[in-house]
Amino acid sequence: MLVFARDPDAGPVKTRLAAGIGVEQARDTYRAMAEGVWSGLEHPALDRQLWMEPSSSVARGGVWLRGATRVRGQPAGDLGVRLTAAFEEAFLEGAPWAAAVGTDAPAVDATMTIQAGELLATHEVAVVPAVDGGYALIA
Repeated sequence: MLVFARDPDAGPVKTRLAAGIGVEQARDTYRAMAEGVWSGLEHPALDRQLWMEPSSSVARGGVWLRGATRVRGQPAGDLGVRLTAAFEEAFLEGAPWAAAVGTDAPAVDATMTIQAGELLATHEVAVVPAVDGGYALIA
């Protein structure tokens, strides 16, 4: 389980939300969402890896969202570059499958993630769509 998080104390988070409710309230909202996603992904069958942005926040991320098997910094680049790096690391470490989720996807939980992993036995990819047209999880 590759969980992508942003350090809420190291810069802006949820900027579109902040425009309407203010920077501090957006930061608090993001922090609560991230903690909810993180705890919802706790399951003995899942190896939770935390990928922090900025990469200088690795130590702080491991203290904030406890229980990660590994905490790494997200590499520079767009989301595609960052996802590719995380999936490559997971497979190099021997993972039979991997799933990525952001900490702003509160509907994603361990059950959904495990189901996505099971689908990979007969499919090349599993995606949980997001309401905005993107995706909340990709495996």
